[in-house]
Amino acid sequence: MRKKLIILILISSILLSAAAHFFFLQEWFNGRFMIGPNDGLSQIVPFKTFIYENYKQGNFFYSWQFGGASRILCK
Repeated sequence: MRKKLIILILISSILLSAAAHFFFLQEWFNGRFMIGPNDGLSQIVPFKTFIYENYKQGNFFYSWQFGGASRILCK
C-alpha cells in the first residue's frame, strides 16, 4: 500500500510539473523562449538575456553585476 502511494505521488508530481511548465516548453520549442511577444515584455529582454546567460554558466544566486537592473532599465 505504501509503495503504491509513493508511486502515485511521484507520477502526480511529474504530471503537475509538466502541466505547469507546458507554456514555457511550448515557447522554447517554437524558438520564442525568453522573448516577449509585445512591447511591454520585449523591453525586459536584455535583462532576461543577462539572467539566462548567468544561469547557463551556473550562477544561480544574486550577483552585484545585476545592479538591481538599474543599468538596463535606464537605457
